[in-house]
Amino acid sequence: MILIDLFDVVGFLGPYIVFIMTSIQLYSYTYYLYGYLVVTFISKLINSFMKNWYREPRPIGARSILGETYEGPEKYGMPSGHAQSIFTSIVFLYGVTEKTFWLYLELFIAGLTVLQRWKYKNHTPKQLFVGACLGAFIGYSAFLMNYYFIGNRYTMFMNDKNHLLE
Repeated sequence: MILIDLFDVVGFLGPYIVFIMTSIQLYSYTYYLYGYLVVTFISKLINSFMKNWYREPRPIGARSILGETYEGPEKYGMPSGHAQSIFTSIVFLYGVTEKTFWLYLELFIAGLTVLQRWKYKNHTPKQLFVGACLGAFIGYSAFLMNYYFIGNRYTMFMNDKNHLLE
């Protein structure tokens, strides 16, 4: 029972845990880290906009895990901000590092998050699916923009610099 409760808390805090893990992994990729921080903020804005646009309510009978309350756009459930945030982070990090250990670890936390949000009736499966897909799309788009507009130039600059040192 205690382990299940711990998994529920990890699931609820999943976006924050994955954000910290992703930021640490991107620390040595300075420009990507900056891009990740910006896209995290943009993703939150997109989520608020989408919630206000759809205005789809959360399921009836939602339970609180840590006493959270939902006001403003957060009172709506479509799309799931938890799922969107986590999948933005996962896809962006994997695009930059391609490290499967971190991918699997973050996917495990994402699974706990999705299960917790469904178990506590904070979201419907549709809201979770849309949030996850939107997050993956945002993460992939942000990675591509960073790669082509920042990362590629940074890599070329470093290669030119290294060539001059030879």
